Amino acid sequence: MDHPQSYLQQHRTLIQAWNRHIEDEWQARQRIEHAFLKEKQEAENQHQAALQTAETQRQTALQAAETQYQTALQDAKNQQSKAEQSAHDSLRHFTSIQRDAEKEMDERNITRIQQDAEKEMDERKIEREYSTTKPTQLPLEDQTRFESLLQALQSGPYQRFQDNCRDLDCAHERRVYSPYRGLIGSFFLNHLLCFGSTLLLVYIFYHYGGPGKSYFVVSIALLWYSLVLSFELFSQLNKDDKYTIDITYQSFLYILGVLVALFVLFRPELSLLNVVVLIPIVYLISSIIVAIIFALIQWIIGIEFSMTIKGDDRNSYFSGASTFFISPGL
Repeated sequence: MDHPQSYLQQHRTLIQAWNRHIEDEWQARQRIEHAFLKEKQEAENQHQAALQTAETQRQTALQAAETQYQTALQDAKNQQSKAEQSAHDSLRHFTSIQRDAEKEMDERNITRIQQDAEKEMDERKIEREYSTTKPTQLPLEDQTRFESLLQALQSGPYQRFQDNCRDLDCAHERRVYSPYRGLIGSFFLNHLLCFGSTLLLVYIFYHYGGPGKSYFVVSIALLWYSLVLSFELFSQLNKDDKYTIDITYQSFLYILGVLVALFVLFRPELSLLNVVVLIPIVYLISSIIVAIIFALIQWIIGIEFSMTIKGDDRNSYFSGASTFFISPGL
């Protein structure tokens, strides 16, 4: 009986030891799990804190950006309003100045017309009153006064006509022409000069030109045509303190000649016969195009152009603030 009791006691001891071992292992596992959950909770808390901080920073940055954008937009609107207000003020000031100038001009014109009409009426009245009077029936003193008055009336319009003619001559003496127009005033020679100089320039470019060879010749030609154009567009001041501008079709044709010459310069496959045939065609087409351009300008803008069909008519010109003299030579 002692042996089974001893065996049973050992068995109980083993069971108790095993239970203590299991209990210790379970407690250790509980401690590990508790530590893991604690660390996990701390990590989650840190993560949430980091997210909250990032969200706060993002909201702050967005708010700052929105504030800057609203400030910049408001500044832009203020600047635009100031610019529009300044433009309106400038336009109002310009309109006021223009209205005052037109009013002053109208008043001057009306005053001049009234003075001319009154003077003409007085002259007609005096002439009508004394035209039926016989000088022989007047006393000597009245007859002498009548004759002097009649002579003054008869010489008045003629004297004004002479003064106008003298003013026109003086204006033409002050008129500036380019050298070739002063030397060559003929219609045919003027056109022959334009056509011949263009053809000669094309011939020189064709035989002696080429890329890299004739830039100096091209520069000299462009300088010469620029001088010719500047002479053609030269303005002179006439007796009414208004500008008269002399524009001719030859000015545009000279520049066109340079363009054709440059075209031939860089197109060496063209023959000289093609160039000779091409120049008159381009000459005539360009004249038509220039006439159409002037007609369109007159129709759209309303600028008055006074054209003459004569080659160089120095006795036909019109002066005015918006009136141009054109001598097409066609």
